[in-house]
Amino acid sequence: MEPVLTATVLALLGDVAAAERQPREARHWYRRALDAPDSDQAHDHARSALGADPARS
Repeated sequence: MEPVLTATVLALLGDVAAAERQPREARHWYRRALDAPDSDQAHDHARSALGADPARS
């Protein structure tokens, strides 16, 4: 069984990938953050990150 990661952790993985200039990987993590069941500021952050750069959406 795959471990359950929170939206916050998934969004942070997206930030790391974006900082490493890996836009496809960043999109993957941000989208997974949006799909995570917990809702907090991480969802807003992931939505913002996906919309901030057209290459990421």
